[in-house]
Amino acid sequence: MSGTPTDLSNFPRLRDFQDQKRIRDTGIQWLALLVGLVLMPVLIALNYSEVDFIREAPFAFGAALLLLAAAIMVVVLSAQNLSQMQRQNLQAYVVRLDEESTERLLFAFRKSHLFSDSEITAIVGLLDRRMPGWRG
Repeated sequence: MSGTPTDLSNFPRLRDFQDQKRIRDTGIQWLALLVGLVLMPVLIALNYSEVDFIREAPFAFGAALLLLAAAIMVVVLSAQNLSQMQRQNLQAYVVRLDEESTERLLFAFRKSHLFSDSEITAIVGLLDRRMPGWRG
């Protein structure tokens, strides 16, 4: 709650509430799973001659399906975890933003080009709660 209404240098930013390393690590995990899904059938096919591959294709296909199912489950679970983490980060940001004065929020809204869509949405939500009808 420090600073003048026109000084946005210490205005709270959403990125300060996000765990960028965890987001990056999750992205790398997803990329590794996708690369694995592409390379696994190629590696399986390279280990067999054409006749052997046709004879054992159902087993290789079954293994590929199990791998695909496991990869999909990991991606879905990590996406849910990441989504929950993002929601908690946004809630913490809104709590901190709520400590700012209405004048600073209005000034920040006027300088919306400096903020992300999520930050502007949080600012507008707080202004709507504090000053109903402020937009009209």
